Amino acid sequence: MPAKRISVRERLEKYRRVDLVTGCWEWTRARGKKGYGMIWVVDKFIRVSRAAYELYVGPIPEGLNVCHKCDNPPCFNPEHLFVGTQSDNIRDSVEKGRWPALGGKEVCKYGHPKPYRGGCRICSKEKKAKYYQENRERLLAYARKRDRRKVRE
Repeated sequence: MPAKRISVRERLEKYRRVDLVTGCWEWTRARGKKGYGMIWVVDKFIRVSRAAYELYVGPIPEGLNVCHKCDNPPCFNPEHLFVGTQSDNIRDSVEKGRWPALGGKEVCKYGHPKPYRGGCRICSKEKKAKYYQENRERLLAYARKRDRRKVRE
């Protein structure tokens, strides 16, 4: 007997974590590269914020984006979402100081100084060191295998 399919509404309610301080409904499952929640609907992945907006508020007009008032990518609380053009989204980002080309934030979320453009170099180095530490054995095995191939050539 095949597994019972649950509706999008049931999945949104089942896999959310409510932040009592901010009121954000954070998606606890799959996320895209930029941290936005992703959910499988019909035959493709879409952003959770779009699915929630359509479910709780109404249809999204053609060519418009679902933007966050709270600046929290995994959030899908309909009270934190609004529909706007790409220009509206960029303007909102600039006004909140998140647009790097126009100054942006001078420190990362951990308080490290950031260069004019790009991410925090300190966090980047720490992240890289942590990755190598966690994957040391696998990386060393790969390096030994690569070296053996070079010797044979």
